[in-house]
Amino acid sequence: RIASHSSHRKMIAATLLAAAVLSIHPIGLRICKNSVCRKAGSADTLDSLFALAAASDQANSNQNGGVALATLQEAFAASRVQACGCLGGCGSGPNVVTTDGGPSDVFHDVYKPSSCAALLDHVGVTVPEAAQRAWLRRMYAMRALRSNKGGEALALLTEALQEASSLKGRAAHLLTLLLEQRADVHEMLRDAPSARDDRERAARLRAMPAPVA
Repeated sequence: RIASHSSHRKMIAATLLAAAVLSIHPIGLRICKNSVCRKAGSADTLDSLFALAAASDQANSNQNGGVALATLQEAFAASRVQACGCLGGCGSGPNVVTTDGGPSDVFHDVYKPSSCAALLDHVGVTVPEAAQRAWLRRMYAMRALRSNKGGEALALLTEALQEASSLKGRAAHLLTLLLEQRADVHEMLRDAPSARDDRERAARLRAMPAPVA
C-alpha cells in the first residue's frame, strides 16, 4: 500500500509538471492515431517523436534540482508531441501536422528517425544526432524481433545504448527506454540475470535527479 501511494504521488507530480511545461511551450506536433494511420504505424511514429523530443536540447534546458531528469524530459516531450484524430490523406500515413498548420500542411509517411528529427527541428526542437542514430538502431531491433531474431535484436539494442550513452544524463528517458526494451529481449532469450541488471540500471536512471541550475 505504501508503494502504491508513492507511485500515485509520482504520477500526480509528473502530471502537474507536464501541465506546467505545457503552459510555457506550445504543442509542436500532432500525430494521427485514427485506424488507417494506426495500421500504417502511427503508434511507432508517436513513440519516435516522443523519445527524440525527450532527448532534445530544449528538453534539457529547464533544470529543476530535486526533480528526476527523466521526468523533466518526459514532461517537455508531452508538451510538444500529442496524438490526434484523422488529418486526411489516409492512404499516405502515418500523418503528422504542426499545431499552427492547416489541412494543406500535413506531413505524410513519417516514420524514419531522420524525418521525425527534421519535423521536430521545424518546430524548434533540436535532436542530437546520437539520439537519432540510437533510435534508428532501436527501430531495426524491433524489426528483428518481429522476425523472431532475438540475438540480432539484442545486438542492435546494445549498439543503440552505446550511441545514446554518449549523451549521458541528457538522454535519461531514452536510455531508460532502451534498457527496458533490452531487458525484455534478455527475458525472451531466457537470460534472467542480464534482464534484471538492465531493469536495475533503468530504475537508477529514471530516479536520477536533475542538476540544480
